Amino acid sequence: MARCASKFVWLGLCLLVTGCGPQGHKAHQHTFVTESPEGDEAEPEEVAPLLQRDERETELPTYQIPEKVRERVNQEMPDFAPAPSEKFKVIKQTLKINVKTSTMTFNGILQIPGKPDEAIELQCKFDKTKEWICGDMFPTNADVAKERRLQGTVNCLDVYRCDQVGLELFVRINGSTESQLYQSSRFEIRQATSGDIDESLPKLPSPRPRRPRVQEKPTRLPPMQPPAAITDEQVNQLIENPNAAVEITAPMPVPPPTRGEFSIPDIEKLRPEIGSGVPNQAIGQHNGGRLSTPSQLPRQGPGFIARPGRAEKSYGTDLMIGLLTAASAQVEQVVPNKSPLVVSNISKKTGGRLCNGKSCHASHQTGLDVDVAFPSHKSVRDLWSACNSRGSNCVKGVSKDFDAQRFWLFAKQATCADKNPVIAIFVDTAIKEHMYDWARNQGENLSDPNSCAFKALRAMKYEPGHHNHFHMRLKCPGNRDCRNATVSLGRGTGC
Repeated sequence: MARCASKFVWLGLCLLVTGCGPQGHKAHQHTFVTESPEGDEAEPEEVAPLLQRDERETELPTYQIPEKVRERVNQEMPDFAPAPSEKFKVIKQTLKINVKTSTMTFNGILQIPGKPDEAIELQCKFDKTKEWICGDMFPTNADVAKERRLQGTVNCLDVYRCDQVGLELFVRINGSTESQLYQSSRFEIRQATSGDIDESLPKLPSPRPRRPRVQEKPTRLPPMQPPAAITDEQVNQLIENPNAAVEITAPMPVPPPTRGEFSIPDIEKLRPEIGSGVPNQAIGQHNGGRLSTPSQLPRQGPGFIARPGRAEKSYGTDLMIGLLTAASAQVEQVVPNKSPLVVSNISKKTGGRLCNGKSCHASHQTGLDVDVAFPSHKSVRDLWSACNSRGSNCVKGVSKDFDAQRFWLFAKQATCADKNPVIAIFVDTAIKEHMYDWARNQGENLSDPNSCAFKALRAMKYEPGHHNHFHMRLKCPGNRDCRNATVSLGRGTGC
């Protein structure tokens, strides 16, 4: 009887996980939810969100950056995103994803000046058991395909759900190839934020709308809320402020087009392969992504310790773990025998939303965000307030226990590491002002934009609530499916 029961259990698992058996693909209609072990840090974890229908159709807006924003961003990141083609336009564009047939179909009306409008349909097959991408999307009309003038490449970052989709369309016009990017998320601009929630002060006002609280034992996480919209006047103020940290919707990463029977001539030369030799760990964006094959921060090492009770949230990309350990070791070498840096939240092993009790971060989802306690002259093993005043800000100045020298050394090591990996370091206003005065008194070069001192101070951005830790965000390591949290820091140091 026990052996027979065991067979039934394995059969049930087979039907549930793989969809084998009489219902086949219908297993994709479910969302499975598990719960973490009981305890103070218990939180629900959503596993493998699946398409609720065999077929899904979604609009794909054209990715367009307002010219003022493009000018601002190009000053810091010249290759951030190419300008949209002016030689063609597609309207009424949609992407249909069929799980049953493993196909993605792009439809729209192609408009080329001087030519009649043309209804186009391109399609590709994808492997639904792996990554939902294809670089060989061709016209379904055989006669049009033979003309070798239309091709697409598409990427669904969140497999099984496809809420984050990017598609690039290539059009051959009068002997030259033009392209345009389309993506599920519309362009947005806002003041850059860390996405943190201060664990010691859960009632702090957040720059994002307050999300519903997670119940003791919910069946699934509450949905992420969209960022608050800002007015055109506020946008102009952000763009015109040379020191404001501006966050914009980054272009969706798509695979390079592949060469095939119906490919546009020399199509493979238009886009280089992305992420060759780089582990595809950070998937999606810091506030809407996941983590694959992560590294884990050791419990301790030269110059640092992991915050007690955070082992399950100490996973990150190789870039993050390597940077933390290397920068801490360098600081330890210059200033030895001090209380080690306390590294707190990075990401969960699988990434996704990171929660603490009844509240959740809006970041820490891809292994590229980390919270670190400020270095102290005293022995510390947890987060601590670097303020003289009680509460969430340093209205009465910075504590004498704050070790400015080691924080400065760490910031310079991180921002001047290979390929300048740091996007921003979020700190309390008074702490940045304190660091400016301290660096100036030390004779640091704060006028040369290429100096490590200038880069470190420029990376420090004001955000309330960062009185007991700083939040560091890194750029994508260069892997294919990572979507940068693009932040324009401005041309000055902000002081």
